[in-house]
Formats: sequence, C-alpha cells, structure tokens
Amino acid sequence: FLHEEDVKRVLKEERIDGYLQKPLIPNLAFAQISSIISDQFHRDISSSNAVNQSTIQQIQGHLENLNVDVGAYRILLLQEDGYLVAQAGNGEALDILSISTLITANVSASTELSLLLKNDTPFESSHYTGSKFSIYTCKINDMYLLSTVYGISSKLGAVRFYTRELT
Repeated sequence: FLHEEDVKRVLKEERIDGYLQKPLIPNLAFAQISSIISDQFHRDISSSNAVNQSTIQQIQGHLENLNVDVGAYRILLLQEDGYLVAQAGNGEALDILSISTLITANVSASTELSLLLKNDTPFESSHYTGSKFSIYTCKINDMYLLSTVYGISSKLGAVRFYTRELT
C-alpha cells in the first residue's frame, strides 16, 4: 500500500513535479506516478545540455560512415549512464536498449577494475569476441562511449583503426 507521505518525499527528492489525485488509490496512483515521471524525463532530456539535434545529425553521418568502413551491424553512441544518443546500422534485430545498458555497466565495472589495479586512468576500451557478434567499445571522453557491434566477417584491427580515427 502506498503512503502519501512516502510518495511525496520521493517525488520531492527526485525533483519530480506533478499532480497526484487524492486520496491515493494504489493502481491509479501508480499510473499517475508513471505519467509524471515520463513527463519529467522528456522535459529533462529536451532542456538538458545534451547534444542538440543539429549535432546529432552530424554525428549520425559519421556513425554511418564508420558503419560502412568496418561493415558493422550497429554503431552506438552512448552516454555513460546508458542513454543511447545515436546509432547507425541496419543489422539483425538486436535489443539495443539492453545491449546499451550492459555495455555501460561493463565500462563502469572496468573503470573500477582499473582503479583496483592502481592505474592512473580508467581503461579506455574493451573488446568482447563472440561466435556470431563481437563488441568493441571505447571512451570518447568522460561522458560518451562509442560501441561497435560487428560480425565475424569484420576484423578487430579495422574496427579499432576506424573507431580511433573517428574519436
């Protein structure tokens, strides 16, 4: 059961603003809260200092060129928090949202591993080889990652070369 005070506290802590009909009825309140959070998310994205639409179009062109150069299935430009900024490629139907989330989680884990190894800086790239797909990810800066999902016909050397050339 939802307690009105708990809901108000969480919404205030998360700086989410919206109207909740009183008294709170669990199923209705959940739908209202979901709607408020969704609206807030879209306001945050549109008003943030994130990359603007013109820049995304320029980036999209570079990603498409990289995709052609390396014969990738997908090229993903991600924020370190997992938000997909742009992508290129028309390969097999892949669960891009889950892949993006796991890629950023792996980068976060490798950053911690680098610190445990007493490196001065975090690892700058990672590579995973699979029987059908492989993934090469590199940091562009402290905020963005570039990840290439490619098949067995592409070569890691070419992926790394063209990715580094782009970054």
